[in-house]
Amino acid sequence: MRTLHLLFVHLRLSLGGAVAYRADFLIRLFESLLELGTGLGGLALVFSHTQSLGGWSAPEVVALTGVFFIVGGAVRFAVQPAMESLI
Repeated sequence: MRTLHLLFVHLRLSLGGAVAYRADFLIRLFESLLELGTGLGGLALVFSHTQSLGGWSAPEVVALTGVFFIVGGAVRFAVQPAMESLI
């Protein structure tokens, strides 16, 4: 229970630090949306020429890409700032 509380406090502080500087927050949000758009655009281009990629259908690859972005975002949001402050 204490671990969950500490995780919640850490996430709340990270969010507070992220939105403290609005311009930086908006730039990072724009970069993330641009990265997501180019990733999905690349997948759309590939799947416009084929039905499957290594046995994976288009919806499966889009779901995998979504999980990749969610996990990557969580790491950049919660872990990376803590590691930078530690160093």
